[in-house]
Amino acid sequence: MKTSIVIFAKSQEDAEEKLDELLQDEYVIKRTKDTAETETKFYRAKKWSENQRATKVHELYIDSRIDTEEVDMCIIPCVIRGETSSWRDSVHYF
Repeated sequence: MKTSIVIFAKSQEDAEEKLDELLQDEYVIKRTKDTAETETKFYRAKKWSENQRATKVHELYIDSRIDTEEVDMCIIPCVIRGETSSWRDSVHYF
């Protein structure tokens, strides 16, 4: 199973820019404008909206401009927690 990574940003352009940054040292198998797949990871870059429905993910990158309450209520519950790790280990702000 591949590690699912989602990037949420205030704009689609910012999400895609962060995706490009994360892929700098990765061997990309398949790439679209807002997704990328490597041998071990699947990335999605999304513009955040209040109606956003997230799927379960292993790792999150969140734009620091997104409201903290929205992050706590809508995004954090979607993190798949490892047996030995906290959800905090899987959430990164930019």
